[in-house]
Amino acid sequence: MRKLTGSVLLTGLFFPIVILAADLPTVVIGSENYDKKMCIERYTQDCLDSVCMTSSDTDCNDKCQSEAEDKCQDAADD
Repeated sequence: MRKLTGSVLLTGLFFPIVILAADLPTVVIGSENYDKKMCIERYTQDCLDSVCMTSSDTDCNDKCQSEAEDKCQDAADD
């Protein structure tokens, strides 16, 4: 009886740890997506502030967005 109680107790403690470990990759993936989004926003804003303020190019905003996405994708690939 004592062994059974000990086994049940150990099993009850082990399964929640396994469940928490299984959730970890989604947290990492979520933070990667967040980091990429923040990267794009930062580079886009930097470009808008430095290039588009003095440019007469009508699609400067779109170019900044595209360049930021490319930069952040390259950084993610490294």
